[in-house]
Amino acid sequence: MLRGSWGESMPLYQEVFPEIETAFQLGTEDSFKHIFEEYPAYAGEYLMDQISEMEKDLSEERKKQIENAIQILEFPMGQHALNDVWVQIKSWSPEERQRKQEANKKLKSFKGSRDEEKQVLEFCLNEYLALNDVLGVWQCRLKSVEWRLICEPEKNVMQELEDLESQALPECPLDLARVHLLKSLSHDLSGNQKNSFQELQKAKLIFFKNKDPLGLAEVSLREGEWYSKTGYFEKAYTAFEESLTVFKRVGNAERQASLFMSLGNLHLREKQNQNAINNYEEAGAIFKRLQKNEGRAKVLNNMGVVYDKMNKIDLAKSSYEESRKIAEENQDNRQLAEIENNLGNQCLRAGKGAEAVPHYKKAIASSQKIGVLETEIKARHNLGMAYFFSSKKSEGYASLKESLSLSQRSGFDSDAMESSFLLGKLSSEDGKKNEAVFYFKQCESLIKKTGNTEREKQVQDLLKSLENPLP
Repeated sequence: MLRGSWGESMPLYQEVFPEIETAFQLGTEDSFKHIFEEYPAYAGEYLMDQISEMEKDLSEERKKQIENAIQILEFPMGQHALNDVWVQIKSWSPEERQRKQEANKKLKSFKGSRDEEKQVLEFCLNEYLALNDVLGVWQCRLKSVEWRLICEPEKNVMQELEDLESQALPECPLDLARVHLLKSLSHDLSGNQKNSFQELQKAKLIFFKNKDPLGLAEVSLREGEWYSKTGYFEKAYTAFEESLTVFKRVGNAERQASLFMSLGNLHLREKQNQNAINNYEEAGAIFKRLQKNEGRAKVLNNMGVVYDKMNKIDLAKSSYEESRKIAEENQDNRQLAEIENNLGNQCLRAGKGAEAVPHYKKAIASSQKIGVLETEIKARHNLGMAYFFSSKKSEGYASLKESLSLSQRSGFDSDAMESSFLLGKLSSEDGKKNEAVFYFKQCESLIKKTGNTEREKQVQDLLKSLENPLP
């Protein structure tokens, strides 16, 4: 049974909305100060919503309440960005307000093909620029970067994120936290796990200071994925528990689906195959209901992996084929790399090393096309094994060493541990004692970081056998 701590205790926006609304209606300095101190994120979000409502007709009394709130929030700190936005919106003509309203509506709910979504982002940005809407331009650029990270991960957006960070309004700290989340994702996609985790912690601190459970839930989901990929499984479970508690409270189905996917991946890494299938099926049902085909492709691919491990070859093959069909339709190179890697694994398990090689090479090529090291590291590791199965030792060693080097440079400790372990075993079998000891010692230090007790026992036994060989 999953359960959270802060995830259960921190109030949600809809739960404190009446209290915030009452404070605004009272309009006194004390009521505003109390609400900004008690619920800084929600009060700021509410105030921004009210400013945006100038697109509609507001009563003079409501306008006065907004102006009082802005003065109490900003002026004592010497800030004026929200006031500038408010003054600008008040000066717009009815036509300009209508254009702003239409752009906001499109930006919040855009959905369609990748080309259609790209066109919506370009339309909204042009509208905000034409209106000289500084806040609208900033928010649209942030949305555009998020879209590109998901749909065009080969594009480097780090400089744009740095610019957005420097331009974020201090009165809108949650926007800054979202920049850190995207910087974390960008580092993750490029394989820089250490920087990815550091950005997560920056976002976490902002969300915590502003008492935002939804933001913290998003960080916890990402932390869980980071811990799972780098081999810290207990910490991953804790993070997922906290995150799921909040997403269930707010009824966010898509994030719940993502979380079930991540839990399935964690069970898969721990070789709990049936638990993994159960989680994937839950995620798949939600993605199907929401018509999220990219999510379904990932679920089907991962279910293929589990079916392979359970020796259900026909089910695995049909899962891979259905996943590849969706990935090709979406031109999703990252997903295609994952699928080719898994098809190679299927050949390898059947003892067909030579047939596995082209699949792994395709996976490496797709990974390099979009600059994602995580899938390249796995494909190079597996390609090394395929070469050994095909009696091509020199190529096998070279591929495994490249996988180890990439994983060490990018902070994938769990993958580095597996590559160093395999290099140690192969070196030992080839009679290269010094090299075997070197790689096993390297593996041992990584085991201490990841806490993989099962691998620790194996390495200790192998090191003893090398130190005290049988007569």
